[in-house]
Amino acid sequence: MKDIWDFLGGVVDIVGGIILSVLLVVSLFCVVGGLIYCGWLLLLSPQDKEVRRQAEIAEATPHKYAEVDGCTVYTWYANGHNHYFTKCPTKVVTESKYSEYCGKACSKERSETIETER
Repeated sequence: MKDIWDFLGGVVDIVGGIILSVLLVVSLFCVVGGLIYCGWLLLLSPQDKEVRRQAEIAEATPHKYAEVDGCTVYTWYANGHNHYFTKCPTKVVTESKYSEYCGKACSKERSETIETER
């Protein structure tokens, strides 16, 4: 009986060592990846940072996306997803479609639509 407990104790030591090694590798990967990303941000020149800032502003500003049947569609990016509004001679429609997190391995498609008469 003592031999079985010695064997099981050895197995537990080996499995614990493997788990500890995996956690160490994952931790190092996260730290190194974070340092590389932070270093990359620090290495950006002021001009590059300004270009990124201007691109973010342009993306967040409504701009013409398409024109169909006398209606103009505008789009912009905010709150993590695209927004649209359609301007027609008789009405204006604002629409936003996005995925919403609802738990582990779960997301739901959401849509918001606002229609007003002109």
